[in-house]
Amino acid sequence: MNLFVQSPNLSHLDVAHGGGNQLWFGTLFFLAGAAVSVIGVQARFTTWTFDRYQSLITHRRETLRGVKINEYALRDIANVQITYSRSSKGSKTYRVELETRDGENIPLTSWYSSGYKNKERAADVIRAFLQSS
Repeated sequence: MNLFVQSPNLSHLDVAHGGGNQLWFGTLFFLAGAAVSVIGVQARFTTWTFDRYQSLITHRRETLRGVKINEYALRDIANVQITYSRSSKGSKTYRVELETRDGENIPLTSWYSSGYKNKERAADVIRAFLQSS
C-alpha cells in the first residue's frame, strides 16, 4: 500500500490481511488440546487486488476449506467507508468497507478490530486509487 502512496500511477493495488500469525495461533491452540475440530479452525489469508487495467477488484480468500474468489467491477464501487461495532462496554472496533452503487457494503475483513487511524489510512489509499482509475 505504501508503494501506491509514493507512486499513484501504478496499475494495481494489493491489500492483504492475515497469514502466518493466524495459522500459527490456530496450530498452537490445537496442540494445546483445545476442543476444536480442524474444520472449525478458520486460519485465513485474504488478498484484495484493485486492478486499474482490468477495471476489477478481486477478493481471494484462502482457508482450510479451500480458496474462494469474488470479483467486483471498479465502476460499481461508489465509496470506501469505515464502519464500527460497539461492545457491551461501549468501546468501538472498526473495519473498512466498500460501498457499491446499489448500496451494498462489502467488508474488507470479516472482523472488526481496534485502531481507527490504520483503517482511515487504508480507506484513504483505496479511495485515492479508485478516484485515479
